[in-house]
Amino acid sequence: MKRNTGVQVLILCLFMVCLSSNLHAQTMGPIDIRTNNGKPEFYDTLTGKRFIPRGVNYTWIGNSINGKKNAYHNVFDPIGDGNFQKRKNIYFAAIKDIAASKYNLIRVFLNADAMGPNGQKGSLDDPAPSINKDYIKNIKEFLREAAKHGLRVTITSGARIPFQYIKTRPAGSTFHNMANTAQIRSSVNKIQFYIQQDLLESQMQYHGDLVKALLTDEDKHLRNVIFSYEPIQEYFIPKKDVGSKREDKYLYPWYLETFGPWPAKQNSTDIEPRHYQLKDNHDEQSALAENINYYHAEQIVKSIRKIEGAEKLLITFSGMVNVSDHGGDIIENKLFWGFHLNYRVYQELALKDGHMYADVHVYPSPLKVDRSGKRMSYPWNLDLAMASVGLSRSEEPKLPFDLPEEWKRVEVKIPFVIGEFGARKPEHPKPSFDSDEETLTAKRAGALLKDFQIQTCDFGFQGWFYWMYHDDGPGMAFQFFNPQDDIEINKALAPKYRPDPEK
Repeated sequence: MKRNTGVQVLILCLFMVCLSSNLHAQTMGPIDIRTNNGKPEFYDTLTGKRFIPRGVNYTWIGNSINGKKNAYHNVFDPIGDGNFQKRKNIYFAAIKDIAASKYNLIRVFLNADAMGPNGQKGSLDDPAPSINKDYIKNIKEFLREAAKHGLRVTITSGARIPFQYIKTRPAGSTFHNMANTAQIRSSVNKIQFYIQQDLLESQMQYHGDLVKALLTDEDKHLRNVIFSYEPIQEYFIPKKDVGSKREDKYLYPWYLETFGPWPAKQNSTDIEPRHYQLKDNHDEQSALAENINYYHAEQIVKSIRKIEGAEKLLITFSGMVNVSDHGGDIIENKLFWGFHLNYRVYQELALKDGHMYADVHVYPSPLKVDRSGKRMSYPWNLDLAMASVGLSRSEEPKLPFDLPEEWKRVEVKIPFVIGEFGARKPEHPKPSFDSDEETLTAKRAGALLKDFQIQTCDFGFQGWFYWMYHDDGPGMAFQFFNPQDDIEINKALAPKYRPDPEK
């Protein structure tokens, strides 16, 4: 009898935990987008109240998983040193602390390398592609814990897919015989990732399967906890400006002699709706990148919208606009960097869909203006970064040079959020703000970050995710000031201390 009673008590406890998370989820409505007085905004569909995203990024980057060093964001992995069940008490304690500071969102990352049917141990002999059940189980446990504390979660898939999805493509395709995920990963920043049909179809199948797995649950209210889904993290189409002497990191399709089935020729390619002359032609390269942005994102969104329950799920794609970090210096009034997500084009797709917002990543840092080494100190880089994606506080931002014509201002008609921003510690190899002029402390960083957030309000941004809540995991490459360890950062950004992000 005692044994049975114990079992009954355990069952009752588990039931109460599930009931608690369910009740909290019921008080949340799915977040959607509406226009209020001519301006786009998020709102809770249950209460009708405006929703202002104020959150943090949370991740654990371990030393290894299954023998692989520097494992990608592996909070939810069922195996390896990021094992969810081993570390969930740490994760749940973080959720509690984040909620205590009155943040309302957590942005988390998935590790596509472990998302296949056999996780990291997958091989070409795996069964048909499917989403790892244990991985999904861990995500849902995290969602329920977040719901208990009134937090919503945005789920970022990254820019990779399990290789099991690739091997199902027709025999003879470029990616059919790749032996492991690492080989696929090497192609992420090459243009075929975005437009080669067999790989695009693989991505569409993966994202559809993943969203279906997330939304399929006995707890129908769990859907309310998911703020949004982000298929591509920091969308990037590589390019190369003619005449640049930089040793560029990526391969550039318009300079490649062989590139699988596409392009057929080195100097041009036939991609509908028109023919692009790519060699030595920056305008044509830009036009192609814009069309790739739209076409690729559109196909991914279509695959998600087919899933029951995802018809109005918020979707976003993120892009990096920090010029200094991604191609770096402004030399002779010309930028040498890649084609990041084109927000003017992206907004067209978002308006057509009706349930999409834009995610911009900006890491404030000084910029070199010319070869003399003259620096533009903060906050000039904010004006530059925003101008580079077609946003500005005035028709002509105050910059020491003329902006390229393609950076024309655009009227913002969808919500924009800053999905990542942060202040690097002095030991970080890249500077933060004007830290080269004065040693950056947590207190000074907090003051600068507060100022930065207020300035982003001037651009019309209405959501923020700080990078990152805690610099967790032994594999984390760079160090940032964080709200958990540095109280001055939390006092500067947390809604508990600053309820109004504009003040």
